Amino acid sequence: MRVQQQQEDFQLRYIRDQEKQEEFQQQYMRSQERQEELQLRIMDQQRDFQSRFLDSQREQSTQFQESFNKLSEQQVEQEKYILNLYHWKNVYHTTREARHFDRVEYDIDTQAQLDYLVASMATLNQEIPPFDKVPRPGELQKSRAKRNAERMKQRLQDAEAKIARCWILGR
Repeated sequence: MRVQQQQEDFQLRYIRDQEKQEEFQQQYMRSQERQEELQLRIMDQQRDFQSRFLDSQREQSTQFQESFNKLSEQQVEQEKYILNLYHWKNVYHTTREARHFDRVEYDIDTQAQLDYLVASMATLNQEIPPFDKVPRPGELQKSRAKRNAERMKQRLQDAEAKIARCWILGR
């Protein structure tokens, strides 16, 4: 009886152990399922995060491109403004030189008229030499004025050529 009792005890323990083992396996399976669900949720969250991150990167890239384009347009406008300013500066200086040369020519004409008056002085006083015999500095001044006028025209043409080259190279 004792052997039988031992066998029954053994069988009973074996059955309990089997039940515990099944229970542990079920717990393990549930744990595995929960872990898989958790991993799936984490992967979904990572995908969502990556998607949002890529969207923000695209948006930021678009904003950077727009800013860069706007900056490039402003730079082109500034280059145009600087070239225009340079052109007007040259026009101003050239105009100022032209006015100066006109004033020089006016002074030469005034001097010639004064010379004429001085020439008529010879008829009033015989000691004063006649106008024709006095060396004429007016001719020298006229030749200088013409030379300066030609030089001014050449400078204006050079300035316009330089502006054209700057504009072509600027593009």
